[in-house]
Amino acid sequence: MKNLNIFYFDNDLGNFDEFNPRFVMEQKYAKDILSLIAIKAPFYYDITNLATKLRTNIKILEKPITLLKNISAITEKSGHFCLNFPFFLDKDIKTIKSIVLKLLVKNHTTLIAGIQSLRKQLLELYPSIKIELSLYHLLCGKIFDGLMFNYLEQQGLLKQSYFQNDNRDFMLIGYQNSNVCNKFNANLYCSFNNAKYKDNSLTSFGNASGERLDYFRYFKLREKNKLYGKFLIMHKYFQNETNLEIVKNSLDNIFDLLNKKQVADNKYLEILKLTNYVDKDNQIIVPVFDDYILKTNILFEEVKRKLGSNLTEILNDFKILILNSNINCIKHNVPMEQLCNELWHIFFGLFNEYLIKEKIVASPQQFFKQGKYLKCIYLSKCKESK
Repeated sequence: MKNLNIFYFDNDLGNFDEFNPRFVMEQKYAKDILSLIAIKAPFYYDITNLATKLRTNIKILEKPITLLKNISAITEKSGHFCLNFPFFLDKDIKTIKSIVLKLLVKNHTTLIAGIQSLRKQLLELYPSIKIELSLYHLLCGKIFDGLMFNYLEQQGLLKQSYFQNDNRDFMLIGYQNSNVCNKFNANLYCSFNNAKYKDNSLTSFGNASGERLDYFRYFKLREKNKLYGKFLIMHKYFQNETNLEIVKNSLDNIFDLLNKKQVADNKYLEILKLTNYVDKDNQIIVPVFDDYILKTNILFEEVKRKLGSNLTEILNDFKILILNSNINCIKHNVPMEQLCNELWHIFFGLFNEYLIKEKIVASPQQFFKQGKYLKCIYLSKCKESK
């Protein structure tokens, strides 16, 4: 099989050295070793069998194996290895989707009733924004992909911080590099792109099936020197500015437009138009959630009252059903707190898709080679103040 795709829940990777997972994964044979171990029963491979399979010698594999131990990616017992982080193979995806669908069907009435009960609160918080849009951005995005992690951690169901060797703080997640796993992972509605200045941001939320034309993606591609297409137009304007300068000056234009000030044509306004935050008539065309920190917390208190215990029970049921399944990472006895972190990602990503299909929340727009997403602007203060 192809190598596992490795993703990082990275709070603090530290220096780019032998304890940094990104450094380790760049070393020859590191991903090959993980990928071979993943598809077999735990402790199937020893270094001799790995060397034979990879057509190399034992001495060469000693370094990548030591590095993988450094980052707690593998566990050794009697000279044989298993994986020590959550990973998913093609055959696991059908099982996972089936479990989530059963949980959603079983809890449909309670979940939908709880979400519908939020409408009154949202009308009070953001009366000028369509409720389905508010639910999409605030519930599916800010709460499910943010505040709910804190809540579930308090309930003892997952961990957001996982200290490793040399005081590094990260978790690894692996998906088989295949059409099945890549499509599943990319289509989950759990992808936030935030271009932030202080607590304000130009944001998009949706799936990860493509590269969105937005500020966050521009910054990432610029960093890798892989700009193309309309991103090159952005770079023509911004190549001599820092990310923070670009976002700050763009948001200054947003504040001026909100306050009905005359805004002369400028490069920041041009790119706000190119990225579809503003139209040709200088009208903001995405929802603006002002004072969002306070208001999202108010909404979250309501979510906890209406849905908190139900979602906790569902995630716990999900964990039990996965533990009783035949997916390979369970056989490898991977750390449950790390697994539950990814299970919540999977659950709310599929739950968001379910809510979209049920027309409870707004439907994201499909963009050619960019995936499905919607944009918005988050302001930490009221619209009238910067």
